[in-house]
Amino acid sequence: MLKTLIVFAILALIIWFFFVKNRKIKKTEETMVECKTCGTFSTQKDSIHSDGEYYCSYECLKRSKQ
Repeated sequence: MLKTLIVFAILALIIWFFFVKNRKIKKTEETMVECKTCGTFSTQKDSIHSDGEYYCSYECLKRSKQ
C-alpha cells in the first residue's frame, strides 16, 4: 500500500512539473507606437526610440534627422 502511494506521489510530481507548471506563461499585450516619420505602427519592443520619439526603422530615423 505504501509503495503504491509513493509511486502515485512521484507520478503526480512529474506531471505537475512538466505540464501544469509550464501553463502559467504570462501573456502580455504589446504596446503599438506610431513612427514619427512615415506613420507606420509597430510594437514598442521592435521600434527604435530616439529623442522621445519612436521610429519603425533606422531609415526613418535618418530621414527625420535630415
